[in-house]
Amino acid sequence: MRGCLRLGLRLSHSQIRSFRVYGDLLRIWNPSTGLVSPRDEHRVVSRHFLDSLSVLKVFDVLKGARILDVGSGGGFPGLPLKICRPEVSLTLLEQKEKRFFFLKTLIKTLGLKEVTLFCRRAEEAHREPDMHEGFDIVLARAVARMEKLVQICLPFVRTGGIFVAYKSRRAEEELTRASRQIKGASGELLSVVPVEVPGSKGLRSLVLIQKSN
Repeated sequence: MRGCLRLGLRLSHSQIRSFRVYGDLLRIWNPSTGLVSPRDEHRVVSRHFLDSLSVLKVFDVLKGARILDVGSGGGFPGLPLKICRPEVSLTLLEQKEKRFFFLKTLIKTLGLKEVTLFCRRAEEAHREPDMHEGFDIVLARAVARMEKLVQICLPFVRTGGIFVAYKSRRAEEELTRASRQIKGASGELLSVVPVEVPGSKGLRSLVLIQKSN
């Protein structure tokens, strides 16, 4: 994965092997689960792995951080981050059963530790005592528009924690429409950071929102 070097990441042989296994399982499961679009099957590295890791260009994830990936789907962006930062604690939230079983198989195959997997809707999960305001970092990629996304995700973020939304170059438009929801969910917009993902056309926008109280 030469693209990782452009993101400032150096992978071990073990990590490269994990990504290869990840890609192989995606291709096997994709026809029955729709984990990635057919046109992306041969561009998994750039469109999904490197895109997921692009957040590490913005800030490094600290050792021991509790991370939640909402609407994980094929494990993006949570599992690529876990492979590169094995010292974090990761929780994946995915409501579709077929995708849940893919993630369960992948986690077991890769031998990943400190990964928790839930098959339920986010609106139900954040009512759980150990989930509500229980995470340092909450991630969401290709889940919903910002108006809905902040209402779904910010309840999981601890005070002072960060919610990161993976968005397109039109992120500013969505944020304008979502300003009331952000404020109502005790969020404060920190920044919108454009990031170039190796091998992909255009820029990825990462929206960083902090939980204020």
